[in-house]
Amino acid sequence: MHNLFLGEFQHHCRNVWGMDVKSNETKTKISLHDTKAQAAELEKARKAIIKMSVTGLMALRKGYVVAMAIHNQVRRHPNVDIKVPGAEPTREFVLPGTEREDASRLNMLGKELVERIQSDIAKTSFPSWLVPPPRNFGSASHGKLKADQWRSVCTVSLVITLVRTWGSTSASELQRRLLSNFTDLVIAVDIATKRLDINTNNKPGEMEMTFLRYFCLATNLQTFAKTLNLPDTPQYNAMMLSFRDLFESKIHGILMDNLTPGDTSPHRMQLSKLEELEDHIYHALLHRVNLDIADVTSCFAAWNNESSLHPLLNFKAQAIHCIKVQGVTYSSFRNHPGNSFVLFRTPTAPGQSSARTAGQVQQVFMHKREPFLVVNEYRSLSPAHSHLDPFDAIEHLDAKLYYNHFTDSTHVLQLSDIVSRFSSLVYISDGIEECCIVVRSLDWICGFNKCINAKC
Repeated sequence: MHNLFLGEFQHHCRNVWGMDVKSNETKTKISLHDTKAQAAELEKARKAIIKMSVTGLMALRKGYVVAMAIHNQVRRHPNVDIKVPGAEPTREFVLPGTEREDASRLNMLGKELVERIQSDIAKTSFPSWLVPPPRNFGSASHGKLKADQWRSVCTVSLVITLVRTWGSTSASELQRRLLSNFTDLVIAVDIATKRLDINTNNKPGEMEMTFLRYFCLATNLQTFAKTLNLPDTPQYNAMMLSFRDLFESKIHGILMDNLTPGDTSPHRMQLSKLEELEDHIYHALLHRVNLDIADVTSCFAAWNNESSLHPLLNFKAQAIHCIKVQGVTYSSFRNHPGNSFVLFRTPTAPGQSSARTAGQVQQVFMHKREPFLVVNEYRSLSPAHSHLDPFDAIEHLDAKLYYNHFTDSTHVLQLSDIVSRFSSLVYISDGIEECCIVVRSLDWICGFNKCINAKC
């Protein structure tokens, strides 16, 4: 997995695009030479060569000297006339037909686009458990990027900026081809990381696997300790404090994908903190709970329906700040915006299915020891605008535009209804001329990548 991020992504940025992500210093702008100025410079080059004047040649831009040398086949006999190539307006003079000779020096992104990427990174919402890219990506000050940063910058930030830039109606054919090539790489890496698995080798004496096995044991122990619901006593608190000081480290990014279990973090119901649910949330909860009950006679009735023969659903719940699953945190937009964006399927009766859609968590609460999320749904693009979505046009990219406002529906969801989380950016899309939100799915962090087996 590291090779895909540190290898393929880094290679594409630095070698294919010619972008030096460690040093992108601002260079002095070279003024444009029109045909008249070029003709004058080329004449200076001709005279300097005839006079064998090194000073005269050094005073010229390198492009003129190189062009003259190539045009005259490099070598010259003193009795051979110096020919002058044709002139065209350009900042760096290059002989026609040789523009791509030094491809390693081309920068396909450019300073303006890098600045736009940096601006989008600063405005993008990232969940707390995702290692974000440096906001100064493309400059020397951020230093060497780690594998997790390469993944987030290439699969999220570059996808968002390049698709809305190179995928727009004003993009050139070259930009569209560059975008297609890059998104193919992103999709391939997404698929590869989803399917990645590690086969362990139990032969004794192989030190590398022994080290890996004990590393896995230690990491699993750290994760298991986080899920323990120990008594709140000085003895146990002191023990866990010592444990954290000795062993606990930050588990995030790739390690979190592979090592964290699927258990939900425990929450104790406290009767003293129960509060009445708002009417529309309570009825959405009633609808969601009854969907999982196959026997209609066992369905719940509303709390105020005292004449019903069905059991009554309690109208009180305990609000909580967040819920954690597989090391991933869900919280309301008010508590942590980045942890509130979710892709989900609208709950339906058993045997039915619904389309995936995007939403924002407004509340998290516990009801009868079960966590629930109150989610507002983003409005999908209308048929008049859907064809203008540059993200949805790229098959398998798993990114899409929505209007940046909600429908009238409020959903109460269980964790099983959540498909994945997503990173987002709000902007006004070309052609739509309305505020939209980019939904870039993060389902490659959904715990499907179980690379540590029971033997570890």
